[in-house]
Amino acid sequence: MSDKTSLKVLFVPMLAEGHVNPCIGIASQLIADGHRAVFTANDVWRPKLAAYGIETVELAKSNATNDGAIDTALQAQRMMALGKIGGASPIEKAPLRANAAEYWRKHAQHLDTQLAALLPAIRPDVIVVDQFATLPAVLLSGIPCVWLWSAGPLVMLDDERTPPGESGLSATGDPRLWHEFRQLIRDVTMEKWRAFNDWVVGRGCEPLPEHCFLKASHYLHIYGYPLELDYQDVRPLGRNYVRFDNFKRNERHLTFAVPPSLAAKPGALVYFSLGSLSFRSTCKTCAD
Repeated sequence: MSDKTSLKVLFVPMLAEGHVNPCIGIASQLIADGHRAVFTANDVWRPKLAAYGIETVELAKSNATNDGAIDTALQAQRMMALGKIGGASPIEKAPLRANAAEYWRKHAQHLDTQLAALLPAIRPDVIVVDQFATLPAVLLSGIPCVWLWSAGPLVMLDDERTPPGESGLSATGDPRLWHEFRQLIRDVTMEKWRAFNDWVVGRGCEPLPEHCFLKASHYLHIYGYPLELDYQDVRPLGRNYVRFDNFKRNERHLTFAVPPSLAAKPGALVYFSLGSLSFRSTCKTCAD
């Protein structure tokens, strides 16, 4: 790195496997290239991150959002009980989005308060955010910001030419169902959005676009998604959106061997990776 500038990159992910792990993949490559990677995290994640040479800055726990040790099994059970994941139809699940919007509002406000105090001390050159709602402290800091979308391209950008994110609706399905789902989501989250937008404006930021918890045009966005499954043929993206095939980690400290029961079977073995809640949901479905 003698002829290059070493950067300090701050990662601000949701503290769940599906969000932290993609950030680790990027951070590991940055460290290999001579940069510093710092994560906002709690004591649960510190040992895992340290194994990759990643520095951490401690976050305080929030009673409002039940931060701290992440029990993915318990979270999945709660989501199943609410119908957020499981066998209900997309339209049946849509009203529950109001609860999620309230959670993200409280989470963003709690995290923003801490970032406002931490950023002057950390002084990062770049901030990588994997969240669902804007963070005024990041925007007001003037530090270049990149949004990482581990949740996928449909959550990253809500476009009328594609199905709504987290709907489970087919890209080749009836667009009238897309519209019905979108309108229902907007109806049930409108009150939460207004409260969040008022808070963002009160922090000194510009108003957010209606129904949006983030002003997407302000940032560079990166996401991991196979080109063959992406939606760019029906919804091209602007120059501030960059796709990667994946954000996989280099697990040098772990070993893996194909179980003999699988190795003996004919055909190709496909590795399929899921986040915290989807993994638990899939395991329960298979068990049932």
